[in-house]
Amino acid sequence: MTTPPGITTGGFAGYPFPPDVQAQVINLLVGGAPFAASLTRQPTGRSSIAWPTAKPTGFAWLDELQPFPVVDLADDAYVVAIAKIGGIVDVSNESVSDTSINLTNSLSLVLRDSLSRDLDLGILNGTGPPEPVGVIGVAPAALGANLLAQVTAAKGSIGDAGGTPDTLAISATALADEDAKTGTTGDLIYDDGFAAAMGLTPVVVPALATPLVYDASRCYLAVRNDAMVEMSRDWHFDRDATSMRIKARVTAAIPDPGKAIRKLSVTTQARSGGKAA
Repeated sequence: MTTPPGITTGGFAGYPFPPDVQAQVINLLVGGAPFAASLTRQPTGRSSIAWPTAKPTGFAWLDELQPFPVVDLADDAYVVAIAKIGGIVDVSNESVSDTSINLTNSLSLVLRDSLSRDLDLGILNGTGPPEPVGVIGVAPAALGANLLAQVTAAKGSIGDAGGTPDTLAISATALADEDAKTGTTGDLIYDDGFAAAMGLTPVVVPALATPLVYDASRCYLAVRNDAMVEMSRDWHFDRDATSMRIKARVTAAIPDPGKAIRKLSVTTQARSGGKAA
């Protein structure tokens, strides 16, 4: 995959930003949100997006010349509304005017600590308009005495439903604690880390209280194609700053939660085994 060029001061010549620069800024917004970035991106031009669902029943084994049964599709549609997120961030005029500076790193840090964080919080915990409907609220629970048991239960239930669990979203503290667990001899229980031992890709989400196991191919981040980045050198003239207004319409969508995702509980966890290092 070719790495896109970084955002440079040349991108600030137009108003609003040229389309390629707008796309890069929106990618920085999503990329700085660990959970959002782990989902399958689904572009859309609509204010809501729908996935057809069906659970057909009535198929049968047939003798020769036996009539085929009529199959009940049990079809429906899963519809989610796109929610708008936006904000204004400032970039110093010194950095904008200095042609030797690539702004990608600076913007990444600014967005990661502000809009990107709010993006993740919204799609994880949102309560509905104007926020998205949070995925934690719709995810079935996986039960177990500790994190190991819960992840095992989550993988099993997703797999039995027809999904392929491949990702673990978890806070840095919870993952570090699990990675550091040792057995009775003092050796680490998980030589390559807990997530790797469970066959999952870890996605570290700051301060995530409810870990999630999911099939990333069945969990979508819907992004409307009218995201926009605009700038003003006047609004914060007194701060000698260029102000960037970033606007995007996004939401998380999980058409079939049973096959896609499970939420875990870390509030009453016992140790998975052994003792803490």
